[in-house]
Amino acid sequence: MNLLKIIAHQTWGADQSTLFSLYRTLIRSRLDYGAIVNGSARKSHIKILQPVSNQAIRICLGVYRTSVFDLSIF
Repeated sequence: MNLLKIIAHQTWGADQSTLFSLYRTLIRSRLDYGAIVNGSARKSHIKILQPVSNQAIRICLGVYRTSVFDLSIF
């Protein structure tokens, strides 16, 4: 997550496609790796992982945390 924050810096940061590529490579791959176990997990445990993905998508899009939009499209 810190790597995304550094690379997404406003003055010299990477473009959105590069950030989403890093998101898919670094974060989404780890979440997908545990998907088999997450299928049998309780919803309360899965809800713990959702903010990680949400924060990474917000960093990639460059929006504030208070912004409201549907993250299920990613």
